[in-house]
Amino acid sequence: MSEENKKKEIKKIVIVVGAGASSDFALLNEIQFDQNYGKIKYEISDNLKYKTHHEQAGNLYNPDPRRYFLTEKKGNNYAFPSGQALINMVGNENKVASFFWKEIVEEFRKSNLEKEQIRNDATISQLHEKFCDFLLKHHEAQTSKQKLTELTYSQVLSSFSFVYKKEQAYNTALNSFCSDKIFYEFIESNLNHLYLNSSQNSNQANSPFYKIILHNCSSPYILISKLVRYYQPFSIDELLDSIKKDKIECLAPLNLDSNKLKKILPNAEEKQEKDLKNEFRKDLINAGKTLIALFLLRSEKIELFENDSYDVDSKIWYRHIRNLIISGKDDKEILGNIENLTIISFNYDRSLDYYLRTRLSKFYPNIKERVIYPYGKLAEDEWDYKKDVYGQYNKDDAYSDKDLKDYLNDIKKFGSALRVIGELDDESDKIDNKNLQEARKLQKDIQNLEEYKATASGNNDLKTLLESDIKTLKELKNSEANQEIKKEINFVLEKYEALMALNCAHKIYFFGFAFHKQNCDLLQLDKLKNSKEIFYTNYDDSEGIKRVVTKIFKENHQINFHPSSKKGVYDALIHDFRLDFE
Repeated sequence: MSEENKKKEIKKIVIVVGAGASSDFALLNEIQFDQNYGKIKYEISDNLKYKTHHEQAGNLYNPDPRRYFLTEKKGNNYAFPSGQALINMVGNENKVASFFWKEIVEEFRKSNLEKEQIRNDATISQLHEKFCDFLLKHHEAQTSKQKLTELTYSQVLSSFSFVYKKEQAYNTALNSFCSDKIFYEFIESNLNHLYLNSSQNSNQANSPFYKIILHNCSSPYILISKLVRYYQPFSIDELLDSIKKDKIECLAPLNLDSNKLKKILPNAEEKQEKDLKNEFRKDLINAGKTLIALFLLRSEKIELFENDSYDVDSKIWYRHIRNLIISGKDDKEILGNIENLTIISFNYDRSLDYYLRTRLSKFYPNIKERVIYPYGKLAEDEWDYKKDVYGQYNKDDAYSDKDLKDYLNDIKKFGSALRVIGELDDESDKIDNKNLQEARKLQKDIQNLEEYKATASGNNDLKTLLESDIKTLKELKNSEANQEIKKEINFVLEKYEALMALNCAHKIYFFGFAFHKQNCDLLQLDKLKNSKEIFYTNYDDSEGIKRVVTKIFKENHQINFHPSSKKGVYDALIHDFRLDFE
């Protein structure tokens, strides 16, 4: 056969995208070279940094001495918060409260209306309502010289008194309302958490009102924020998984017990203590997922993708995926490339989906079928990816009541589509649905691929067995009318598809993947069969990651390891290995 007639062997590729790859857009940052002083000035986000290495000029991509572009890990402009940055955001009570302040104040309004003096005195009751309205108004007044977060308990009451002291009907009641008769018990119960000993209680007038009201708050968003600060987890997912599996104590760190739970959970008197704690944990997990969605969506930067002042594509490592797909000479070859590519993303954010939708719009309907999100995604199938939509949740905090309500409803909807590690295998919610029950049965079947193949009837290979179950799962999904059940079935389906892709792959790339045990178990990496090439990034040459990788694959002699890259994803794809089907 002549060389012209020989067909190139097309290898199946899997790209596994971890958290490190989402926050690690190794950007080509604009640099100016000062020839007089031999300095390179880096413009990174809002910061200016200088480097005094003359030799750097010879390594830059653009030969024009007046302007250069360079990639360096230290020059990254993070598109999305790293795990620690997300922990810091969720653990900031004031920031969290700024979005859920209305809910917090309404809870304060309701709980204090139950107090005897307020309940039995119409004027005091009216003042309490006005005081809650004052808290809402003052908090939303972004142009005021002092925000509520900056005011002490005494200043808040003084400001409120000033507003109503001219109204004769409230004069007597106002003095009583602003005295300790109403609020002393509320303040006293919280001072111990603000001061070291009771002798300092005389400072209660100077205690931060915002902190006091948040301490007494039972909003799940504030409670999960407190737990993040208390436990300092490595990731929000880890904390939520620990809550889900009851690995950590949730009540004591929040100064709660079973009796207090009964006051804050609906219809609590009718429930057993175990059920109360389960419901409380579920509320915390849902709140945590909402906060993940909130801060990821608020971190979207449209400038990364739609800035006309420079070539944005050259700054994002996703362009390597684009180039891999369009390497075919015509549409037929490009569609063949797509069929031979699978992307498994462990990230929730919308950046990859947005990039593929906008840079490969012609082929996106085919591409989206090849992208798997084991833990869900913020990008829904029907979301609009136009310029004015991506980044639309990255606004300032000034909203009207209606806008804020709509905003938070959207965020909660996005959050509900996410799953944390422990939820994928959870069957505690006994849903009487035939399709879901069948999907969960299939999920159990593949807990161990070796046992799955051994116990299956006939002599079918693993690929045939997986294909059969994938077909069944797709039929279950398509026949299901309930959208929530459909989502649950899809999680099982995507797990099957991930296992199928990995076992059929010739080349597997791990980008920003830390090889955490739960994720490795989900992908069953230690069960991989057939000859494969493995490429992975290990920024800064982490010994921990090297040990884990060696342990996973040490007995698999069919795996051909390429040296890991010590660079960020962008630089790794330029200097250490490249994406191709050969």
